[in-house]
Amino acid sequence: MLDELARRLALGVASTCVVLDPPLVVLAGEVGQAGGAALADRVQHEVAAITLVQPRVVPTGLTEEPILHGALRTALDAVRDEVFGSTVG
Repeated sequence: MLDELARRLALGVASTCVVLDPPLVVLAGEVGQAGGAALADRVQHEVAAITLVQPRVVPTGLTEEPILHGALRTALDAVRDEVFGSTVG
């Protein structure tokens, strides 16, 4: 079952990666949590087989509210840059 799910997910991941070329893809939500590292490894292998881009694919490390955590992290980074100056460069 994981092999078939990985093939299907890989099509979407590959088409996105061809355009955006991200270095990392995180499998989140119920499917990402349930499939874990085994699913992430299969998706990474399938993406590499059908496209030239090869992002690292990992399962989510968050169990609750990943969108909220991401939004808070983005806001915190923006405030930190505003108050203390850019931490990049």
